Amino acid sequence: PANLLIVRRSTEELIRKLLAEKDDPRADVVWMVAATGMIRLRTEGLLEPLAGLYEPEGLAKIEPGWRDPTLPPEWLGLSGWAPVLCVNRNLVPEQERALLESGSWDALTDRRFRGQIVMPSPYTSGTGYMVVSGLVQMQAYGEPDAWAYMDRLHENVAWYTSSGAEPCRLVAAGQVGIGIGANICSSDPRFQGVLLVYPAPGAGWEMDAVALVRKDRIDQGALDFLAWAIGEQAMGEYATFRPMLAYDGFQPAQPCIAGLQGGEMIPDRFFWASANLERVIEKWQIRYDSLPR
Repeated sequence: PANLLIVRRSTEELIRKLLAEKDDPRADVVWMVAATGMIRLRTEGLLEPLAGLYEPEGLAKIEPGWRDPTLPPEWLGLSGWAPVLCVNRNLVPEQERALLESGSWDALTDRRFRGQIVMPSPYTSGTGYMVVSGLVQMQAYGEPDAWAYMDRLHENVAWYTSSGAEPCRLVAAGQVGIGIGANICSSDPRFQGVLLVYPAPGAGWEMDAVALVRKDRIDQGALDFLAWAIGEQAMGEYATFRPMLAYDGFQPAQPCIAGLQGGEMIPDRFFWASANLERVIEKWQIRYDSLPR
């Protein structure tokens, strides 16, 4: 639509904005927001059930497990991503890079990487919360061991970024050696010097989703946008920057985002992650936002 206005924010910033506007919603559609955030918006009654006049044509093409499990659904999954380790080959010596090529989480706590790592803050970034929540949920750690691990990781972190895309951009720009964040596909020549590794033995993952904001009157433009957002044309666009798609048969369109086969992902419990978000983030802030590195 000609009057389309897109407001882009990091996940947590956008969720807080929507919650603040709950009694007088400004937005019509929530798009490309993490499923964990959509669950919170649904719990607060901010989303419109997709049924009857609001049921988009492409709804049936969304794979099972990629939508709100309630009936009728209030949000639909579009694409998914997992955190990636970005390593600048020019800044990290070959011997030290070898430690990281396996994707080992434990390798990131090696003292040789002191002050060389950036990662997103879970307070502002959905990717940041995905990383922290995934560590807490992993069987290899469990919650007490996960916090002990993050204590060690914190010692090597130079700073925490506000967005999930920023760490890999900083690594590509040569401002830091190692990043934990969202995978970035770019034609920028600087990215040719970046090693990308999916963490092992696993990591949390997230799902981009779309939903209608509940209002007294749903605008036709919002319905049209939702229909486009879950259509094949849009899925083709998501395939250019996401390694997983809600439509079966779509493959990543660029080599730099390929390689995520599913074994690297833990069975992420989105509803647990949503219900525990405030508790986990508050604990993270107390432990790390106030401590020097």
